[in-house]
Amino acid sequence: MTKVLTILLMILFSTLASNAQNGVTINQDGATAAASAILDVSSTAKGLLIPRMSQSQITAIEHPADGLMAFNTTDDKLYIYFSSDNKWKAVAYVWDVVTTATGKTWLDRNLGATEVATSKTDANAYGDLYQWGRAADGHEKRNSPVYSSGLATTSTPNQGNAWDGKFITSGSSPYDWLQTQDGSLWQGVDGVNNPCPPGFRLPTETEWDNESQSWSTDDDAFGSPLKLSDAGRRLTPDASLNQVGTDGIYWSSTVNGANGRALHIKSTTVNVGNRRRALGATVRCIKD
Repeated sequence: MTKVLTILLMILFSTLASNAQNGVTINQDGATAAASAILDVSSTAKGLLIPRMSQSQITAIEHPADGLMAFNTTDDKLYIYFSSDNKWKAVAYVWDVVTTATGKTWLDRNLGATEVATSKTDANAYGDLYQWGRAADGHEKRNSPVYSSGLATTSTPNQGNAWDGKFITSGSSPYDWLQTQDGSLWQGVDGVNNPCPPGFRLPTETEWDNESQSWSTDDDAFGSPLKLSDAGRRLTPDASLNQVGTDGIYWSSTVNGANGRALHIKSTTVNVGNRRRALGATVRCIKD
């Protein structure tokens, strides 16, 4: 029996080796691997099953490789490891909603939120707070560390910079996180540092204006199909949280001089106005 097993293994490895230059295939029809694939799995009746592990088992993995995947049975989500910030991250599922005011398709929740808002003060629906034009590098988390030793000299994240993943404070004009201002960031679905899911982008100032024409208060904004919440902001000089549960600031991709333009919702008014680019504010994405 041992000899038979050895022979079978030798045949298997010989077959894999002979196909290595074209990639390895697992299928039932004998098709060759796609030219760009090292492993090509195909089936019309079965799926691919990756390891299923609890949260504690996943976090116990020693020295995980960048891109390592596991299904988390604790919260029923797929996780991928990113070495750039040494974190396991849940794969974001995209849900969208079409508004009645403009017929546009938006994400149904703020970036970083775990649910659609059930009230305008639903903390699970607040989401992250981005500085205008920055990528999702971790700085947007409400408890991210603070960098107060100077401004970023490049908008490219995760390059070993001291400020990577940190909220950059700015106490003087033009109140930007970036040393040399760049208004080309966040422009369109292919815009530099666009933090939205594929096919989505930051809305323009005009798109926020069109959506909010009938809103007078944050109650109206929450009552709309977008279910906007009073997610608050993170202040420019010291990164402190402010007005959480009271009002909300929602970035657009539009700039005006040194400022970014943003939708502001609160109990007494709704408007689009100038905001310092170093401000931490909410992002709600629109479909391109």
